[in-house]
Amino acid sequence: MDLLLKGHRRGEIVEALSLKYGVTQRVIDKTIAKCNGYFKQIAETSQVEHFNKALGQLETLYRECIVKADFATALKVRTELNKLLGLSTQHIDLTVRSNVNISFDGFDADAESNITDIDAEEIT
Repeated sequence: MDLLLKGHRRGEIVEALSLKYGVTQRVIDKTIAKCNGYFKQIAETSQVEHFNKALGQLETLYRECIVKADFATALKVRTELNKLLGLSTQHIDLTVRSNVNISFDGFDADAESNITDIDAEEIT
């Protein structure tokens, strides 16, 4: 495993281990496959853990901003949450009280107004 971690190629590993320990290529290939499976498992677990940590941190920050009435920062945090969750490129349609329809695309926290379609007849 150490040779793989140090970036050695398969051929170098086979040569080194067969000379040092007298093992066959087949045994070395099986060992390399097991190591690669282990590396993959670590990477997948780590990615899930990093995602969950980032999600928790952003949600906590969002709540803190709302409690402090820092809505500009809350909006930026919400935008980051949307990106993390894969929601930033989707078209979103909202129906708000009194049948006011608001539709927006590609929400940008730095823009003054991102509303692209409001049915004024429904507001009155």
